[in-house]
Amino acid sequence: MNNQNDVMDFPETFEEFALFYAFRDNEKVYTNGSDLIPVFRVKQWLEHVNRWIPVSERLPKKGEYGKVLVTYIPSGGTLWTTVIIAHYSDLMGISKPSFHVGEVGKESFQNITEQVIAWMPLPKEYGVEMESEE
Repeated sequence: MNNQNDVMDFPETFEEFALFYAFRDNEKVYTNGSDLIPVFRVKQWLEHVNRWIPVSERLPKKGEYGKVLVTYIPSGGTLWTTVIIAHYSDLMGISKPSFHVGEVGKESFQNITEQVIAWMPLPKEYGVEMESEE
């Protein structure tokens, strides 16, 4: 049985998380026999997946390439940080992976990798199918 003091492993997907931490209510005490996950484990999972990831801890993996939310310190010696949506990619294999904004080949393109201090994946976009799930 899961103990609140156990160190939690953080699976990459919710499906893996549910598979590892859920248990079946076979006695139908709380539900009609469906899976349950202890509330403290769900809280730990949400704190893990919905958090800023310092670039010193890790960079996005191949499956996470694309648009990400970043906290960065703009060049020019400003005293504050800024949160923006940036792209993280290897520019189709022609460079090492980097955070960048603007369109490749355009004047607006800027590599901001050195200024990024943390990042997180974007949430899934709101859509009709999400609305109908409720």
